Amino acid sequence: MRPEHPDYPRQVARLAAAFTATDAPTDEYTLMCQRLDDGTLSLYHVTGDSLDLSIVGEVIDDSYFVWA
Repeated sequence: MRPEHPDYPRQVARLAAAFTATDAPTDEYTLMCQRLDDGTLSLYHVTGDSLDLSIVGEVIDDSYFVWA
């Protein structure tokens, strides 16, 4: 999902809950947001029957690392 998408801010905001159990939730969420803004990370939103999933991740070498 690109930042220009009308639902982009809501999808990013809902991911804040994924950081609540980390050592520095505000810092890590802010870093994710900054990296989304600079294009380092990608946001995907998947929907279907009983499914509404947002995923943020990045390619590292031959792997895909999921942030949230």
